[in-house]
Amino acid sequence: MAKPIMVITLIVLMASAASAQGVWTAMTSPVTTNLNDVSLLPDGSAWAVGQTGTVLRFDGSTWTAEETPITEDLNAVFGLSGTEVWTVGNSGAIYAYDGSDWTRAEGIDPNYSFYDLALDPTGTLWVCGSEFLSGGIVMRLMPAGDWELFASRPTGLRKMDIPRAGEIWAVGGGDMVHHYARNSWQSLTTGTGDTLFAVQAAVDGTVWVTGSRFSDGRQHIFRYTGADWEKTHEDWGEWLLDIQMLDEHQGFVVGQEGKVMRWDGEAWTNTGPVGTRTLNALDMTSAYYGIAVGDRGTIFQFSQPSIDVNTSKAMFQAGDTFELTLVLGNPGPVQNVDLYVILDVYSSYFFFPNWTPDVGFENRTLVPDSETEETLLEFVWPTGAGAADGIVFYAAILDAGTMNFATDFDFAAFGFR
Repeated sequence: MAKPIMVITLIVLMASAASAQGVWTAMTSPVTTNLNDVSLLPDGSAWAVGQTGTVLRFDGSTWTAEETPITEDLNAVFGLSGTEVWTVGNSGAIYAYDGSDWTRAEGIDPNYSFYDLALDPTGTLWVCGSEFLSGGIVMRLMPAGDWELFASRPTGLRKMDIPRAGEIWAVGGGDMVHHYARNSWQSLTTGTGDTLFAVQAAVDGTVWVTGSRFSDGRQHIFRYTGADWEKTHEDWGEWLLDIQMLDEHQGFVVGQEGKVMRWDGEAWTNTGPVGTRTLNALDMTSAYYGIAVGDRGTIFQFSQPSIDVNTSKAMFQAGDTFELTLVLGNPGPVQNVDLYVILDVYSSYFFFPNWTPDVGFENRTLVPDSETEETLLEFVWPTGAGAADGIVFYAAILDAGTMNFATDFDFAAFGFR
C-alpha cells in the first residue's frame, strides 16, 4: 500500500518583542529646515523635500543637500527613478528633475499651493492642493507635458491616493473625504468633526484616514470598507500626520513629537516615540524598511529583520528526508536575535537546530545591510508519524531574546493544531 502523502504549508512570521517591531535609527541630516515629505526608490535611494526649496538626496548611505534654483516651500516629492523626480509646493511650484536639472512647470497659477502627488496605474501623474481664499484643486499631467486643472473641490486638499485608474481619494480641510469614481465626485464624512490629515486607499475598496478633532484633542485612525467609517484607533495627544498601509495586516502612522504607530491586522500599537520632533511623512518599501522625515531636518530609518523558509520539495511521505533553506535579511543596523524554526507533524512539535521535541533556538547576530542564505540540518520524517493525510506546518521566527513559548506563543493562532 502506498504511504500517505503529506502536504507542507509554510507559515513565515515575526514573533513578538523588539525585533518584531523593528528599529528606528536616526540618520545624519545635512539640514535643519523642516522636511515635509520623502520618497523611497526600489534601489534604496531616496529624496526628501521641505522648507525654502530644500531638496535632499540619499544614495543608500549618505544624505546630501542638492543645489537647485527652487526657493518655494516644498510639500511633496515623488521619485520614479534617479533621473525622473517630481516635487510640488507653494506659489504654484511644480518642478521636474531629469537627472541634471530642475525645471519649473510653466503656466501654473501662483495662487495654487500643492501638497501631494500620486501616480495612477496608467502612468499619469496627479497633484492636489488648495487655491488661495478658495477650495481644493486636483490637476493632472497631460501627454503633451502641460498641466490640466481636473477638478475644484469645496475644501483644500492635503493628501491624495489613487488605488486604480479612474478613482481618486483625497482629504484636507475639515471632516470631508473626497471620492472620485465613475466620472463623478462624492463628498463623504467620518461624522466626528475631525480635520483629516492623510489618506490611503487599497484596490479592494478599503480606505484609511487619519484625523484630529481640535475641540477636544482626540486623534483618530479610520477604516472605510464601503459603508461606514470605523474608528480603529482613538487617543488624545499628538496629531497623526501620515499613514502608509502595506496590506491589510501591516501599516504605519507617524505624527507630532515623534509619534509612531503600527497596525498588526487587529489593532494599532504605539511603537514610538521616535525622537521628540514632529514626523511629517514616511515612505515604506516593505514592512521591513522605510524612512520618516520631519521638523528641523529630522530623518529616521526603519529596519526590521526578515526571514523566509523554503523546502526542498512541496510534498512528502512518511520516512522522507528533506532540507529547509533559510534566508535572513537585515536592511538596517546590527541586530541580535534568536532564531526558532518549528515543525508540526500531526501535533508533535520538532524544533531547530536538532529537530527534537525540546524547545530549541540559535542566537544570531545579523550584520548590517545583509542577506544570507543557508541550508538547515536535514529533517527525517519520524517513523509512524502521520497515519492519515493531513497538513504539516512550519513556522520561522526571529525574536529579540524575550520569547517564552510557555506564555508568549499561541500555536493555534498561527495555524498549529
